[in-house]
Amino acid sequence: MNVENFVKQNLTFPILRTSLLSPRLVEQFDEAVDRVFAGIEAGSIRNVVLQEAKSFLSRIVQNAWEKHVSEPFFWGGTPQPDDVRELHFFLTSSPA
Repeated sequence: MNVENFVKQNLTFPILRTSLLSPRLVEQFDEAVDRVFAGIEAGSIRNVVLQEAKSFLSRIVQNAWEKHVSEPFFWGGTPQPDDVRELHFFLTSSPA
């Protein structure tokens, strides 16, 4: 079984998919994942293809993080311990 078929059969990325708000985003998500796994299977990937996929997938991960973690737990009024707040700040802050 090749990598792409394994992913399609076993990894549907349900949490990431819930942050996709339009059919076009779902299509772009599938294309980005397919390109990355095609590159893995081929043993190489063009840099421009990798950079485009990484950029798109990073935005999707950020949106999913905000929807499933930040909004309900950090902006929903639930007090968090200092170490949890520090972790959230570390994960969501842009590098200097």
